[in-house]
Amino acid sequence: MADAAFENNLDYMDDKADIMASKKGATEEQKMRRAVTDYKRTQETLSKCKFCYQNGNPPQLAMISLGTTCYLALPNVQELTPGNCLIVPIQHVSSTLECDDDVWTEIRNFQKCLMKMFHEQGKGVVFMETVINLRQQRHAVIEAVPIPYGVYEDAPAYFKEAIMASGEEWSQHKKIIDTSVRGFRHSMVPNLPYFHVWCGLDKGYGHVIENTKDFPYWFGKEVIAGMMDLGPELWRKPRYHHASENHARQQAFIKSWDKWDWTKALE
Repeated sequence: MADAAFENNLDYMDDKADIMASKKGATEEQKMRRAVTDYKRTQETLSKCKFCYQNGNPPQLAMISLGTTCYLALPNVQELTPGNCLIVPIQHVSSTLECDDDVWTEIRNFQKCLMKMFHEQGKGVVFMETVINLRQQRHAVIEAVPIPYGVYEDAPAYFKEAIMASGEEWSQHKKIIDTSVRGFRHSMVPNLPYFHVWCGLDKGYGHVIENTKDFPYWFGKEVIAGMMDLGPELWRKPRYHHASENHARQQAFIKSWDKWDWTKALE
């Protein structure tokens, strides 16, 4: 069965299981059916996840640095801007809000060092996380996108405006959540879909995604593309990098990253 067909079939079973399980007096058989469907989805997701280690094999990405609980890698699609990279928890979690303190320590280590590296190049860094369908259990990823300082200074205003314009006019949740005061982990809710952007280490905005079918995965990239006048081929359907390109890409990134690589202290 093709991946899409499998996923659609699981979605159908999920919907049916939800309806049956939500009815008053749902039978044990119906509850069990829901549990089996969830288990199958989890196993299918884990077996095909390109961000996970599979039977000792590394993730299907151009790896840069490996920490104890997180790693830094390059995306397997064309970068939105030069230096575009990914911070990824090693454990398969659906959002970084599920991560423990030790994982967050390493995430912030990567963020701090990336900010220092790109500062030398006259750039700030926008970090983004998009969690749309929790049931699909996609691997959590924080995307780092460097932007020249002349444009970067306007990033908070651009994102604030874009978030306010997204979704329904009336919603159950605040349209935009300023996470600068209480921090990301104390401001957002882990069991709801969300988009979050950091413009720096602590300044950020969150948005609870209520209509997941209408919220695109490329939302954050589209905002940055609008700021920098970049074409849709870079954010809507970017081309995939062939594995044969990875070595050269890794070496080019490491040339700047090496002196900031905090993971070398773990060796």
